[in-house]
Amino acid sequence: MCFIKNEELKDSLIRKTNGKIYKPGKIIDIEGKVLGIHNGLAFHTIGQRKGLGTIFLEPLYVVALDTYENIVIVRNNNDLLKKKLIAENINLLSKESVKNLDKIECFVKTRSRDRLHPCRLNLLDDNTIEIELIEEPRIYNIKTVLL
Repeated sequence: MCFIKNEELKDSLIRKTNGKIYKPGKIIDIEGKVLGIHNGLAFHTIGQRKGLGTIFLEPLYVVALDTYENIVIVRNNNDLLKKKLIAENINLLSKESVKNLDKIECFVKTRSRDRLHPCRLNLLDDNTIEIELIEEPRIYNIKTVLL
């Protein structure tokens, strides 16, 4: 679905679900303050900044979609700065064991169009590492770790 134009996707989803996908709900900040109304969770993605359907004083980014309450949760740019991340269920391509990742300095890419950010890996257990960023980029989730 990533390669379909936004309006075509929206129209297609509404048509294929007989309009059931069009389900308005709240847009809230991390404190729970209602900032606006969305037209359906299916029309939003984590990391989205544009197309929220409401004008805000500062750029806001979608950080969570609450499917039980039909809520889009947004944060401002400063709230997205992170120093550490946790990676679990790791698939290795160039190392034989997660244990070989401990204390390695490498680069992480946090968004598909982002640049590489220097980081240090710390082993937490047999299948979990902490990624300590040397700088603080906006983080939604990890796309790629290069070793």
